[in-house]
Amino acid sequence: MTSIVTGRRPPAPPVTDGFRWWPELIVRGAGFAASGVLDLADAELGKHADEAAAGDDPAAWQRFREQFEAATTAMGQRLRDIAASPSFQHAVTWQNHSLLPLAVEPFLRRPATESRNSKNRQREELIASYWQRYCLKNDSIGFFGPVGWARWDDRPHSEVVVGDRLVRRSTVFFESWAVDRLAEVVGATPGLRSWLAPRRMPYLRLVGDRVELPMGAPVDLNPLQARVLRACDGVARARDLGGDEVAEVLADFARRRWITWKIDLPVTPFPERALRAVLARVDDEELRHACLAPLDRLEACREAVARAADATALTEALTAADRVFHELTGADGRRHGGQAYGGRTLMYQDCARDVDAVFGQDLMAAVEPVELLARGCRWLCAQAADAARATLLEVYRRVGGPCALSDLWAAALGPLRRGVTAAVDAARVEYAARWAAVLRPPPGATEVRRSHAELLPAVRAAFDVPGPGWSAARYLSPDLMISATDLDAVRRGDFQVVVGEIHLAMNSQRSNCFVTQHPEPADLLRHVDADFPQPRLLPAPPRSGPVRRSTRTQSALTRDADRLVEFHHHTVPADRPGLLPSSAITVQEDHDGLVAVLPDGTRHDLLDVFSEVLMDVVLNAHSLFAGHAHVPRVVVDRAVVQRETWRFRAAEVPFASEKDEARRFVAARAWREAAGLPPRVFAKAGSTDKPVYVDFDSPVLVNVLAKMLRGAAPDQLLGFTELLPDLDHLWLVDQNGDRCTSELRFAMVDRLGAPDGQEAP
Repeated sequence: MTSIVTGRRPPAPPVTDGFRWWPELIVRGAGFAASGVLDLADAELGKHADEAAAGDDPAAWQRFREQFEAATTAMGQRLRDIAASPSFQHAVTWQNHSLLPLAVEPFLRRPATESRNSKNRQREELIASYWQRYCLKNDSIGFFGPVGWARWDDRPHSEVVVGDRLVRRSTVFFESWAVDRLAEVVGATPGLRSWLAPRRMPYLRLVGDRVELPMGAPVDLNPLQARVLRACDGVARARDLGGDEVAEVLADFARRRWITWKIDLPVTPFPERALRAVLARVDDEELRHACLAPLDRLEACREAVARAADATALTEALTAADRVFHELTGADGRRHGGQAYGGRTLMYQDCARDVDAVFGQDLMAAVEPVELLARGCRWLCAQAADAARATLLEVYRRVGGPCALSDLWAAALGPLRRGVTAAVDAARVEYAARWAAVLRPPPGATEVRRSHAELLPAVRAAFDVPGPGWSAARYLSPDLMISATDLDAVRRGDFQVVVGEIHLAMNSQRSNCFVTQHPEPADLLRHVDADFPQPRLLPAPPRSGPVRRSTRTQSALTRDADRLVEFHHHTVPADRPGLLPSSAITVQEDHDGLVAVLPDGTRHDLLDVFSEVLMDVVLNAHSLFAGHAHVPRVVVDRAVVQRETWRFRAAEVPFASEKDEARRFVAARAWREAAGLPPRVFAKAGSTDKPVYVDFDSPVLVNVLAKMLRGAAPDQLLGFTELLPDLDHLWLVDQNGDRCTSELRFAMVDRLGAPDGQEAP
């Protein structure tokens, strides 16, 4: 297919009154047709349910039960058709390859005439849950959530070309935990340790012949110990440092946790390459081949997985990989059972969508109201920054400065998380109050309409701060959806922009899962250069973190010129230029507050090294009406900046406890009507759970919702959000012309708060 992305000049920076939009953006979309969810609904059954609920006539209830039984039997057949489809089975296998033999195939083997029992209802709900996600969730995983990269520029109208296939290319990656486990086993091979490079822990400071640690008294070393410890740079192999006497010293250092003397793999999408590079330094050919053999076997398993063309072959390949992995490591090939995130299996697939898109001024003019929200987000980040600075200053003065960053980090991490979290929780309440004053929603309104021009002065006044508070907080990442019947409607201006999530203090385009699918990743780094012409000071990626954090979501947009700080783990190659142990950085107080002073005298704002901690707290802090039981739809010009939302405590939704399936369906519809919800919504319980699509015409989706409600604590808040765009206003199509849900992931850069010389004009 012909690309439409090349041959255009980069867009001139738009007049954004404080924000610049990256010219690159991501098209996230489902890999299945959105209309597939209609197979789960029965509008006629819904009408019968409402008729049965209108009175207490036993005969009417009996008729409804018969209608319900016939409808659920027909629904079971539709679910069988879904479960039998090759694409569904292929997607499920990628997510959990044990489900096909344990749940999907037994469901398909059940005779269609057999009465439904509890086990089969559970399997129906399982299949429906996966199906609604594949049809309506804008994921970024596998062929059922392929990633498309697009651009915007100054052309008047958007242009999109969809290819003749869904996936342009795909790559199978190892989960990093699996290769880490293999590295542990290989690292225990007799004779290998002397070929490995011991490496000082980043929190350890060597001053002359004395070791200083964040906690505990200093330890004096003899000359041999001092020489050896100083030589543990992660590059020199143990055998190059000396003989048996040195080996004994190294073993003692490892026991004290002053060094690591093992295979330390960096955090990277390709950990197997890093392991192979470590083993390539073994000059003993026989030993090297013995150590490479397990890696060769595991990589052969990955190649078999990549070749698998259908669910059956994929199941066999993944099961074989589990077996080989267990033989090699003694560990299970799966982990984190029951979690929605966290890299549960040995491998995963990421795919690039076969689409070329360039968006023009028709779209970019409509997104201007997003900058109003960005001003509010800037204020939220500034509140977090103020709390962080106050907390760090208090800890700094308690520790006694100047001090090593490693000392401050160990003492500050807990108080910092608690202090900033409390400050952001309080700020979100004030945030909602300020937005209410700006937007002036009438009591009980379901929709509020305003214009950018009328709101801008009030927003400027309500959220007036000099900047977002720290360097990384200059990034803001909104997910925007286009509500239009097709791309021609966009060209005609017959569309709305719908704001989904807004991620604070992070450029969410940075994730490995996106960057690995970009045709020219170096282009993205050039955009970073425009934002930060000078080197940044950044924390090195952690070995582990929050549930949602994995290698897939770690940043791939760190430049070679940036300085990286390691704290407790080695996650960056030892020979990387600009890598610094936290013990080598001094924290001082000056007229600007606390600064991190590097060995070469370069000074950085101390918050830069805590940027990931702060991001975790503020990432999803934006909510126009946090805590409100009902939030109206808010429309600013052609942008829906807030979808209509309802919140209920689990105990306030009584139909979930109804044991009779037919009565539950009737009660759910009656509750929806009384609560004022539309027939189709997204429901979400908790801050990390995935939203679930609910159609109140669907008994099986009502059952899924009821199960979610029963699993929640009585006082837990559950959110319901209107389906917008609806199924008739999806502009993106697949290779067959079927409509697909999608969102555009943008990156914005705040011009305020940039240090002198840190932003290109």
